[in-house]
Amino acid sequence: MFRTTAVVTSIISGLLIVAPAHAGTQVCGHYVFGGAYPSESAALNKANSLPWSPEQTNGPAMALDLRTSNSPNNKKKLFVVALGPFDLKSEADKWVKQWKKSGVKGAYTANRCFTGV
Repeated sequence: MFRTTAVVTSIISGLLIVAPAHAGTQVCGHYVFGGAYPSESAALNKANSLPWSPEQTNGPAMALDLRTSNSPNNKKKLFVVALGPFDLKSEADKWVKQWKKSGVKGAYTANRCFTGV
């Protein structure tokens, strides 16, 4: 099952917009990651190209600012392509396989927390 997130997403003219709902909220779980980019727009472009299922309650892939996470790389100004969070690692692993089939060879899952998601 998907964990409910505080992310507000909408698709306007094919452009994915991600906006924080509560700046201080920490959202933790198993995320699927599909790359890190120096700009949010580059990460969103990649996120918009990845497969997802309409029954996902947390929507399509999104761009998250790594500096708002508990990642060991959170001192770097990078935006990661992410899907999640999932309560179970096995659920996230299913999407890793799907993304790898779609050409994201470095896709992986990690248990992370993001603030302001």
